[in-house]
Amino acid sequence: NDYCEFPLSLNMKPYTREGIQEIEMKEEQEKKETTLEKTKSEEDNNDDNDEEKQKENEEKNTIKMQPDDYYNYDLVGVLVHRGVAESGHYYSFIKVRNGDNSQWLEFNDELVRPFDVESLDKECFGGTEQIGDSKYHQRDIPRTRNAYLLIYERKDALILDNIKEEEEKKRKFYCISKTS
Repeated sequence: NDYCEFPLSLNMKPYTREGIQEIEMKEEQEKKETTLEKTKSEEDNNDDNDEEKQKENEEKNTIKMQPDDYYNYDLVGVLVHRGVAESGHYYSFIKVRNGDNSQWLEFNDELVRPFDVESLDKECFGGTEQIGDSKYHQRDIPRTRNAYLLIYERKDALILDNIKEEEEKKRKFYCISKTS
């Protein structure tokens, strides 16, 4: 029940092959620049051959880079465990989309109700909370509500879905008007 925070949006690029390669290439470039500054005059003759070899290696190892937005994800669902390791109950918070509008709902057995995403920290991050009947009789207890599984969706996946839907509507309209 330790406190564990997670974001509503995240960029996964640093954890992909492309992101790791980009970081490594920047580090290599910085090393080359500092090394070249120090030993420029000594290695003028060997420099041309080394650069050609490095360019060949970089071309072989280059992975197709996507735009940064490609790696952005939005939280669309949280599976929550309430209880302790030996027993408990599972329920979920799900982001429901209706066109441009989106709303979070709590699905807890037969109970389905709106959920304010601003309460996500109290419902899913674990940690401690205060209980007591007055300012002087309060104590901290562990929260027994923790996120168990997070579901993220690529941001541009929604855009792609909308484009596919529009194309499908156009095809249907074309088929209808062609047969009329």
